[in-house]
Amino acid sequence: MATINVPRRKLALVIGIGKYDHCEELKNPENDANDMSSTLESIGFIVTKKLGLKRAEMKHVIIDFEESIQSDDMVLFYFAGHGIQWEDQNYLIPADTPTLNGADLNKCAINAQDILNNLSDCKPYVTIFLLDCCRNYHLRNRELDARDADANDPKSIGLKAMHKAGSLIAFACAPGTIAIDGREEKNGLFTKHLLKHIFTPNEDIQMILRDVTKGVKQESKSKQIPFVSASLSEREIYLCYQPTNQPREPERSHESYIVKVCDFGMAQTRSETTRQSVLTRALPCTLQWTAPEILCMKKHTDKTDVYSLGIVYWELAVNEIPYDGHQSDVISDFVRRGDRLEIPKTTPSRFSSLIKECWAHDPNDRPNCSQLIEIIEECVTKQSNFSVALL
Repeated sequence: MATINVPRRKLALVIGIGKYDHCEELKNPENDANDMSSTLESIGFIVTKKLGLKRAEMKHVIIDFEESIQSDDMVLFYFAGHGIQWEDQNYLIPADTPTLNGADLNKCAINAQDILNNLSDCKPYVTIFLLDCCRNYHLRNRELDARDADANDPKSIGLKAMHKAGSLIAFACAPGTIAIDGREEKNGLFTKHLLKHIFTPNEDIQMILRDVTKGVKQESKSKQIPFVSASLSEREIYLCYQPTNQPREPERSHESYIVKVCDFGMAQTRSETTRQSVLTRALPCTLQWTAPEILCMKKHTDKTDVYSLGIVYWELAVNEIPYDGHQSDVISDFVRRGDRLEIPKTTPSRFSSLIKECWAHDPNDRPNCSQLIEIIEECVTKQSNFSVALL
């Protein structure tokens, strides 16, 4: 089996500029930078995030980032804001850039190829360059200015393809075209789909960007198509690598599949005289998901199903069958005593607390359905790479 090389560290510089002194303000870039930073941190990146930088600040931040890189680090650079091409070079536009002629760009903007070259010179494991800056930014053309004509220079639209050995460069749209700035949404279209896929575990970055490209193309009805240029020496690049040392479980035959019904197997018989639900002595239920009050022949309430849901959440966290291999009487005694399954320490703390709240021994201590929804939303927000199903 091939060995997967893992970088020493994962470093990211994330820059978002939405408010400009002398050109159109952009709604999305600062949201994009904030969300990208949070997502990268959640998959183990050491992130430097900067917003609204002026040119001098931006140069210093980039230099500081370059100096922090060590050999074999995974390096990711992300920029959201205005960007432009001129004479086969791409420029990132700082917040204080004045209205420019093309000849002024070297003095007032930041050359993207220079950043890429300098990052690559640090001998990282790989350099990933993500540019969501192909927005509409106009240069002034001196010749048109002299004729008092429409002085916007058409040669400056979009960005130009870039290349560097050992690097992967992804643009929000194809060379010479303009990205859609999602004014009705929190994030720009390209970053929206990056955020959706970038934390996929054990997925090669090129496969992730294929999914991003497909999503952007479909949503924009082919008006925007991201462009990727890759010249990589490593075979597989994982932004979110998770070791898979656990031995594979043998495949189950179809006879051994377990079917879980939404009522958790709770079978009840109704007394026609009292109109109260009671269980028969045979306890016709799915024992592993059964609440202690049912095992003690007490009244069933909505909180009984919350206990069962807590066991399902435990399954999501552990990926195992609860009480697998134990006899029914052992499980029943264990639950009635107030004992519970062990929750792995790697489980996100809020999700671990939710499981414990759901299977509290006293039904009154368990959350109701409205509280469950609020807690699940909180868990998803705090742990964006932890997938949980709300039944």
